[in-house]
Amino acid sequence: MMTRHTKQIYPVSNIVSTLNEIGCQMIRYGTRRDFRRILISPIAVFTYSIIGKEIPGPVTWDIRGFANFVLAKVL
Repeated sequence: MMTRHTKQIYPVSNIVSTLNEIGCQMIRYGTRRDFRRILISPIAVFTYSIIGKEIPGPVTWDIRGFANFVLAKVL
């Protein structure tokens, strides 16, 4: 019998605490902000608007603060 995998979204605080519990060292965590992408986003939004296509979500993730990251080291 095959197991079915489901996708879940976890808060960064839960991921950080779980990694700490298993002995990982936190290097950095927080909201992803790539300033190059933030600067390019208006151009991408304008371009997608002109060609009449839907603006993909990742284009605006850095501006909206949607994407988070956790960087940890296993000790």
